[in-house]
Amino acid sequence: MRLPGSGYSYTVIQSKNNYSQKSSFGISFVILSRGTKIFREDLFEFLSNFDFIREIISIEKQSNRSSLQFISESYGKLKFILLSDDLNSGEKVNLAMKESSCDFVFVLQSDMYLLNPFWIPNIFDEIVKKNVLLVGGEFFDKEEEMIPSIFLPSIDKKQKFKVILVNSEKDYEKTLITMDYCGLYSKEKFLQLGGFDARIQNEYFQRIDFGLRAVYFGEHVYIYRKLRIQYTALNSPENLTKSKSFLIFLLKNYVPIFVGNGVVFSFLRFCKICLKYKINPFLFQKEFKEIKGEIAKNSLRFKGDLKSAIELWENDIID
Repeated sequence: MRLPGSGYSYTVIQSKNNYSQKSSFGISFVILSRGTKIFREDLFEFLSNFDFIREIISIEKQSNRSSLQFISESYGKLKFILLSDDLNSGEKVNLAMKESSCDFVFVLQSDMYLLNPFWIPNIFDEIVKKNVLLVGGEFFDKEEEMIPSIFLPSIDKKQKFKVILVNSEKDYEKTLITMDYCGLYSKEKFLQLGGFDARIQNEYFQRIDFGLRAVYFGEHVYIYRKLRIQYTALNSPENLTKSKSFLIFLLKNYVPIFVGNGVVFSFLRFCKICLKYKINPFLFQKEFKEIKGEIAKNSLRFKGDLKSAIELWENDIID
C-alpha cells in the first residue's frame, strides 16, 4: 500500500502572514473540493474564529490557482493544496493528513454545510477521552430529510458480507465508517492504520476497506448524533460496480483467514474468488504480491478475519 499522501504532485498556497502553530494539539479543518463554492468563504471566516481550529486546509484543483491567492491572504489560518493529479476523496484525505500540523483532523466535503458546528469541541473532547479513530455526524439531504448514517456490517455462515444503513438512535453510536469520509480523525491512529488504500479507486469500497481494517486492528468509529451535516446538492448513490476496485477489496478482506494469533493469506480462498468472479490471476500479480506481503507484515495486529472480526464488533456494544 502506498504511504498516505506519497507520490502526488501538488502546490501549497498560503498567506504570507500564515498563522504559526504553537502546538500540534488542536484541529486541522480540511475541506475536500467537489466543484461547488457554496458557502466557502463564509465557512473560512466562520472557522477562523475558533481557537481550537489551528488551521484550515482546502484541497482544490490546480486550475483554481489564480482565484485562490487573494482568498488565502484574507485568512491567516487558511492554506490551499492545489492538485496536479485527479485524486479521489480517500487520496485527498491521505494528503491532508500529510500536510496537516495538528494531531486531529476534521474532514468535510465542499458540498456540505455544518448545521451546528458548535458541537465540534464536544467531539474533540470525546475523541481524545475515548481514544478512538474517527467520530462522524448525522446527515441530512438537500431537503433537510435525515439520511441513514450508521453503517452496520454483517456476515452470514456462507461468508456473504453486507452493510446495512440505519438511522442513529443514540447520541453516541458505533458505525463501520462515516458518510463521505467526513468526521474528526485521530491523525496518529489514521497513519497507524495505513490511511485509505489508493489502489481501491471506488470510494465506497475504499471506505468499507478502511472501516474493516479498523475493525481488524481493534480501532473504533462512532457517530455523534448532535453534530448535524447537510448536503447542499443532491448526494449521489453509492457506486457498487464490481470493478477492479471491488476485486482488490475482495483480495484484502475475503482471502485472509485467522489462524491462532494472526491471519494468513489463504491461497484456497484466493482461487475460489478467481473462479467465482472469473478473474485472471495473472492480471493481479502486482496486487497479489503487495497484499500478501501486507498481510504477512501485519498478521499479528489482526483481531480476526472478516467473519470473526465482525462478530467481535457486533458483540462489543458500548452504551
